[in-house]
Amino acid sequence: MRRRIVLQIQIANKEVLIEIAKCHQKAFPKSLLSNLGINSLAKVFEWYLTNERGIIYYIKDSENNIKGYFCGIITTEQNLIGANSSTFNYAKFTLTKSFLKKPWLLFHPEILSKIRNLLAYSFINFLKVIHKKRIKKLDQDNFNFIPFVGLVIIGVKEKGLGYGSFLLKEFENISRKIPMVKKLQLSVKAENRRAIKAYLSNGWTIEKSEKTYFKLYKIL
Repeated sequence: MRRRIVLQIQIANKEVLIEIAKCHQKAFPKSLLSNLGINSLAKVFEWYLTNERGIIYYIKDSENNIKGYFCGIITTEQNLIGANSSTFNYAKFTLTKSFLKKPWLLFHPEILSKIRNLLAYSFINFLKVIHKKRIKKLDQDNFNFIPFVGLVIIGVKEKGLGYGSFLLKEFENISRKIPMVKKLQLSVKAENRRAIKAYLSNGWTIEKSEKTYFKLYKIL
């Protein structure tokens, strides 16, 4: 008979960032940040502690072992920068030192993907300016804007034990208590079918589907 695991949700602090970083490496061993090292990871996660928009929680078992975590970002105004840009700016000196030690990571698939996306985004915006549609779209986006919390990442040390679902529900519960927030949203890689299925079964809706990623949302 399997022993029932009792989990507790805790707001993160500086003392547990290294353990959360290790959890991330276990959950995403091939990711760029995992390869950059524990110090880079911990510095990136530190942003969520120091910025009022940041949210970072972790779960632990009865023996105080960290089993997983999630990070989120609060957006109550249109056109605020996202989590990737915010954390990079905060941790840029630590990240730069890590890249200098491991320059081959500049050719990591995540770096190349970001460059391609940036070029595509810049080209599309250039076309919008030419056709004089950009201002109209921005006005419409501002009119339709709903304050939201973005789920940046969920990481668990062991899969198949329900940690991910537990963290997702806690993320939703915590987000409901934030003033003004009426919506949750996230992006997930299209290849991560297991995660997409889990989000859909928890009441999330697909807002946008692309070749490489899906964008989902949930109204609170």
